Amino acid sequence: MGPGYLTERSASVNMCSLAAYDKSPKGNDLASALKARAGELQAQSAASGSKMSRSAALEAAAHERGFRDWNAASAAGKSAPSKPAEMAIAPVWFLAEQPLPSLPPRSLGRPSKFYDSILELIRWAQQLETIATSVQRDARRKMLNLIGGRVPYVFVQDRARWDDDVYRLCDRSYDPWPGVAFTRDELAAADVLEWDDKFGGKGARGSFMVASDDALHTSEELMLRRLARVIAGIALHADLAFARQRGEVLPRGEGFRIDLKDSAQLTHANVARLLGSRDDSQHRQLRVSKDGIAYVSDIVGNNAVEGLAFRLETWVQGNGYVGLTASMDEAWVGTVQEMLRENWPKPKATLVDW
Repeated sequence: MGPGYLTERSASVNMCSLAAYDKSPKGNDLASALKARAGELQAQSAASGSKMSRSAALEAAAHERGFRDWNAASAAGKSAPSKPAEMAIAPVWFLAEQPLPSLPPRSLGRPSKFYDSILELIRWAQQLETIATSVQRDARRKMLNLIGGRVPYVFVQDRARWDDDVYRLCDRSYDPWPGVAFTRDELAAADVLEWDDKFGGKGARGSFMVASDDALHTSEELMLRRLARVIAGIALHADLAFARQRGEVLPRGEGFRIDLKDSAQLTHANVARLLGSRDDSQHRQLRVSKDGIAYVSDIVGNNAVEGLAFRLETWVQGNGYVGLTASMDEAWVGTVQEMLRENWPKPKATLVDW
């Protein structure tokens, strides 16, 4: 259990209240401070001629810190997933004077459509940079038509085609590029959200523009260099996903789920991608259905539990249990993998704590 780890032992709670607590001190220091304060309250109570139980003192100490109750305070005193340093692998698109980045070297054991997508994105970025810097302005539009290959057109979230929350990079025919599927966290890290907000226009709901018609028909050097950096940033973040997923392409139409009946699916890479399939913007819960399907649910707590074999305690938003950084935390991914392994097919309880 860690900060923001929500206990379900209280019947009715306001989960959002956890966001307001004073987060200093943290971890074991927080737990020690609260217990010490509880001791002080007991002593003060005894000095005044009354008696305060230990449990009441702990509750009072928790309330002083802004926690809902002692359970919430105790949860916040335990270890959460560590958060790796923020990625700064790609130059932001609005700093067009920075050199265009290149991919890190990869040793591939076998051909990969996923990696071919990444190479094609880098090719597009390099071609755009060359046209912007080495071609006369009046010839740039014509040269843009000669880049060839698939156009990195738009990121699309489409539950009718793929039952998950991620956004797949699609070409102008809305066919997905193999493997290039980002969570909203990853889109933000690659500066796609900000790019779309400024240059994407009013696209369809659930989509973020990459190479709009305006961008592909421009002769402006600055615009072309910015677009080159957006696409290079997408390639570099896709390369991180390639490494994290051990080169595996996302299954078409299956979403981010792990079938625990097939023990071969319970891999570190699959668990990492499972955690990365939801962002950290709201409360989430890892659930396993009675037929062995593990998934990260937007329904949390003791709601809609029919058909579940077991579930973990609710993960409160903003604490790093899911999302891009969680999927990159080797220790946290390993912890979740072991929890799934220990509780399937015979769960220790319907609500699993650790």
